[in-house]
Amino acid sequence: MKVLLLITKKIGDVLLTTPAVRALKNTHPDWELHYLTSPPCDQIFQNSSHISKVWQLSRKAGLRETIRIIKDIRREKFDVLIGLLPRDRAAVISLFSGIPKRISYKTNHPRHLAFNIKIPLPENDTYYASNEFALLAPLGVKGGSLDADFQGQRAREPKKISASKNINISVSTVSGDANKRWPKDNFINLINRILDKVNARIFLIGSTAEKDYIENIYNAINNEKLVSVKTFNDLTSFWKFTDTIDYHIGNDNGQRHFFITRGVPTFGIFGPAIASAWTPPNSDIHATIENKISYKFSRSPIFHGYIDCLGIKWLDATNAALREIAKFFPEHIKK
Repeated sequence: MKVLLLITKKIGDVLLTTPAVRALKNTHPDWELHYLTSPPCDQIFQNSSHISKVWQLSRKAGLRETIRIIKDIRREKFDVLIGLLPRDRAAVISLFSGIPKRISYKTNHPRHLAFNIKIPLPENDTYYASNEFALLAPLGVKGGSLDADFQGQRAREPKKISASKNINISVSTVSGDANKRWPKDNFINLINRILDKVNARIFLIGSTAEKDYIENIYNAINNEKLVSVKTFNDLTSFWKFTDTIDYHIGNDNGQRHFFITRGVPTFGIFGPAIASAWTPPNSDIHATIENKISYKFSRSPIFHGYIDCLGIKWLDATNAALREIAKFFPEHIKK
């Protein structure tokens, strides 16, 4: 059996499909699995023992490139296509792929017409990684571990940090979705207060394209000796960096999912998205604070970009984060 898994969404979304990919391969080890995604998400599956081939289609690809990849897919003679929360272009690829079995979620959007096996959408508050198992049920997959992996690597063992050394805390102030960004001033206040209360070094992180935004925050922080800016061009170098971090604080974004995958304790600041949908269930190391504004409401033309995360006061989030840090590193809290 030859299967094409298709998702052209963001990095965190792709990373959270790895448990389903692993479960499918474990259930059917003789099946040939291919994965179509957008760069740089292809790096997630480099050297993967589960995926035979990773296909790339840029999010900026035009009609000519889309037609070319459809032709290439048709030549492969796949038996099954699995649309993992597909966008419009992914639906078009599915519709013209020539693949006999095309599985995805049943929705009210016209794109669901591109699929002929439709699975009811899970509840909004269920963990995204577990949702993907529903799409595999028609293929005989009954479930599996929800631990994501990067290039086959999974969570590390917890680290013990000497009380004489600063703990390394990463802070992610960015998001590919502007309405998920906590305001800059809130992060500045949070970082200054953490440095007052914790023996720590802070790393402001993001991609190279986000460097100007991050440095604007860096320049406003009181203690520059204990703060650094770290930006990355590729996912592999970022994955290596996660192993140097002891605690992570940040917006709802793909970087947070990398730290969760690595096994680093995290504190997530959520606006419109539902925290439980993007946090491993029953976790005792991943805490969140969220604004209860609905995602649909927040993305309306009237309110988009204005109300998201603004309901979370910086002091409330900071005090909650400090309580979590104290749970893991009590000896690093300043007296």
